[in-house]
Amino acid sequence: MNVRRDGNNRLNQRPGFSYVEAVISVVILGTAVTAGLSMFGSYAHGVAFTFESAIARGLAAELISEITAREYQDPGASPVFGPDSGEIARADFDDVDDYDGWSESPPAVADGTPLDGPNFVGFSREVVVSSVDDNTMTTDVTDGASNSKRIVVTVSRNGKPYTSFIAFKTNHAD
Repeated sequence: MNVRRDGNNRLNQRPGFSYVEAVISVVILGTAVTAGLSMFGSYAHGVAFTFESAIARGLAAELISEITAREYQDPGASPVFGPDSGEIARADFDDVDDYDGWSESPPAVADGTPLDGPNFVGFSREVVVSSVDDNTMTTDVTDGASNSKRIVVTVSRNGKPYTSFIAFKTNHAD
C-alpha cells in the first residue's frame, strides 16, 4: 500500500500493489507452478515405467513358460544344440535348446502372430540357452556331460533391457 502526504501534512492512502509487491507475487507463483509441473512430470514418468515394466515381465514369463514346457532334448535324439534343420519358426521348436539365440521384435505368440497394439511397440525378446554344470547351475559346460540347461529370456524396449527371467530345465524323470 502506498502512503503519501498531501500539502497539509495529511496522509493520502491509495489502495493497490506496488511494483515490488507485484514482482514478488509473480516470482512466488512462478516457482510454485514450476515445482508442481516438475512433480507431475516425475509422477507421469514413474507411472509409464511401472506400466512398461509390467508388460516386460509378462512377456518374459510367457516365453519362459513356453520354453520350459518343451522337452529337455530333441525327441529324435539329434545331437545338434540349437534348432535342427527344418526348425525355422518358433512353432517348429520341440526342445529347449532350439530357442538358443532366438530373438523377435515385435513380440509374437508361438505361431508367429505379432502382439498388436501400442503397448507392445518397441519391445523385443531374446533367448540364450546353455548347458550348465549340474552341481553349480552357473558354470557353462560345452562337453555335453550336463543334464541341466539354463534359459535366459531378456525383454528390451527400444534397445534398453527391462527385465531378464532365468529358468532351468533338467534331464531327470523325477
